[in-house]
Amino acid sequence: MFLPPVCLRCQVLLEVSRKNVDVIQTKSSAKALEPVNVYKADVWSCPNCQVSVAMFQGFVHRPYASEFRSGGKGKFFETIGSILERKINFLYWFERSSDRKRVREVERHAEEKIQ
Repeated sequence: MFLPPVCLRCQVLLEVSRKNVDVIQTKSSAKALEPVNVYKADVWSCPNCQVSVAMFQGFVHRPYASEFRSGGKGKFFETIGSILERKINFLYWFERSSDRKRVREVERHAEEKIQ
């Protein structure tokens, strides 16, 4: 049985605010911030304080696209490119909170790999 998450601050159940969002997991390297996996998630939000959390979908939360899978890096970066072209309904998952300032690096890295 699935129980929705609870806001710890307000003590109320979170509600789904966005469904089927692409979550781009990134890793920091010496050169750039690079995408490594893409997951599907739903975004749940507190109706009172608006705190949000992404909850992953799928069996054992496996990525549906990965640079390490058999499809190869070319197919992976095509997937990232199509997500970024839509410009909506995706999130980044960063290794460190300081990486949030480096979002443009992820997009530039994906664009270089596609071309």
